[in-house]
Amino acid sequence: MLLLLAGAAADPPGWQVLFREDFEHGDGAWSVSGNTPSTPLWAIENDGGNFVYSASSRTFALANAGPWRDFRLRLRLRMLSGTFHLNFRHMQCGRYFVGIGSGALSLVRMLGCYNHSNLLVIPPGISYGRWYAIDVLAVGATVKFYLDGNLALEYTDPTPVLLGTIGLEVGEDTHVQVDDIVVTGPVDTQTLSWVRTGGPHGGVGYDIRMRPDNPDDLMVTDNRSGVSISTDGGGTWKPSNEGIRSRAGSSGDAIPVFCLTIDPINPNIVWAGTQNMRGMYRSTDGGRTWVQKDRGVVEKNGITFRGFTVDPRDSKTVYAAAEISSSVWAGQPRTGQMFDLVRGVVYKTTDGGEKAGHHIPTDHPARNILLVISATDAQGRALPLLAGPRVPDWGGEGSEPTDYAGRPGRGYAKILEELWTEIAPTAAYWNPTVLREDTRLAALATDISEYEFRVPPEGGMVKVEARLIFRRAFKSLDRMKRWEDPDIQMEQAAVTVAIAAR
Repeated sequence: MLLLLAGAAADPPGWQVLFREDFEHGDGAWSVSGNTPSTPLWAIENDGGNFVYSASSRTFALANAGPWRDFRLRLRLRMLSGTFHLNFRHMQCGRYFVGIGSGALSLVRMLGCYNHSNLLVIPPGISYGRWYAIDVLAVGATVKFYLDGNLALEYTDPTPVLLGTIGLEVGEDTHVQVDDIVVTGPVDTQTLSWVRTGGPHGGVGYDIRMRPDNPDDLMVTDNRSGVSISTDGGGTWKPSNEGIRSRAGSSGDAIPVFCLTIDPINPNIVWAGTQNMRGMYRSTDGGRTWVQKDRGVVEKNGITFRGFTVDPRDSKTVYAAAEISSSVWAGQPRTGQMFDLVRGVVYKTTDGGEKAGHHIPTDHPARNILLVISATDAQGRALPLLAGPRVPDWGGEGSEPTDYAGRPGRGYAKILEELWTEIAPTAAYWNPTVLREDTRLAALATDISEYEFRVPPEGGMVKVEARLIFRRAFKSLDRMKRWEDPDIQMEQAAVTVAIAAR
């Protein structure tokens, strides 16, 4: 952050005028929110023989030009009252603006449609009634704002907005005049050009892929028509969905393929994923036929596969990135800033899709599963454990029937310890934590444990029972929060054996 008196530098070499507006011939280069012919919010005024753009009501004028990445914006500004926002790198839900008023100058960034961050605030502001020369230089992540040739604001943004157009924004009880707007920047010197080749049937396409060994062999995904293939560089297309069984839509015949990836080792192997339902498919003949390979994926509906990554050293190791709808992970629809509040999940296979999945319990780190083993004699008396694992302390310490700590069994959970308080296990994953233990079950894995109990000398019938219990939160957290959330019994099995007398 700098507040200096330094002359504005000249444009970098090769920059040219990209946009110019002096309002001598109307304001057709601008789109104004709320403007009507009868009540123009931004209007051209005659200021002593010079035409200027003027506004005195809350409104926004957006230039019908750009977007630009690196550029310099120059203009003249006179404020008679209120506050003015000079917007740049303006996109639908992202922009910067310099707030200009009598009390201070400020630089504000908007990321997301409702998330504003005040980056800099520098007093004093401007004086009403006089013209100022404004100069904004945006190059990469650095923004500089000059006032009458003096550097007033400078900021390098770690999360920059890098592309957009310019806008003029006026607040309540504000009267402002603008003139002689000039945008300069690097001129597009690319020599490549595009030729329209047509495309396959469908409505919403997502991925286009090219075989690295044959650029005329193309594949496109669409969430209505599935996979389409071209063998002539996009000139003609035909559907290629043999083996893809996923269907969607009101008529039940839409093929909701969302993403597609070609194996970098063997381009005959292609992976495809579906939208809003479980469906991962692999082709071994360049996308001509498909085999479903989503064994181990937990979610049946509400999951959208966004992309695949194949290990460049091993075609059998594949990662699938997906998003899970809030109706699945939260049990009801939840909306973020604009869309469904999804959660991410990554699936992995090391055998080419024969087995895939994520560790359980999954979702929140408070989730845990207990395997509780008991052995009783014919009178129902518990037999003491001689050897074998026991349920850990976080299974519940105490005398209540559901306090299983120390009993025969095992615990499956991801145990985090909070660095500040050394509390473990903790569910406060938003605080700094360290992983102390991860005993969760891998996808489709088998866990075998052995137990030895002391049987009565006279022998008799012995009943051994195993229960698998799911808990939404660790017992200590449940008690502290007074949730009284009941255990969920996932599975139960029992066997009775005859023991001979010794």
